[in-house]
Amino acid sequence: MSKESALQRGIPLNNETVSGMGKEERAFWDDFLGEAFRVIQEKVSEGETAPYTPPASLQKKYKRAINEHNGEKYCQIKQLQEIFSF
Repeated sequence: MSKESALQRGIPLNNETVSGMGKEERAFWDDFLGEAFRVIQEKVSEGETAPYTPPASLQKKYKRAINEHNGEKYCQIKQLQEIFSF
């Protein structure tokens, strides 16, 4: 993927991006993305197909990501929007 097309999908939540955030925001993204990854693994192992219905805790964190952390600008959020039915 070219750098230009990657930017069209959003800013990556990589070490460089996260290192510029405060401690609480870094912890939020670590927790949110960790839970999303675990849920995806569970759904795949159960033989479910996407889009998955996220558990209430993940839905709550997703709303917080969008409303409090400007999550729409990050490519991981855009990817999760294709995987889950938020």
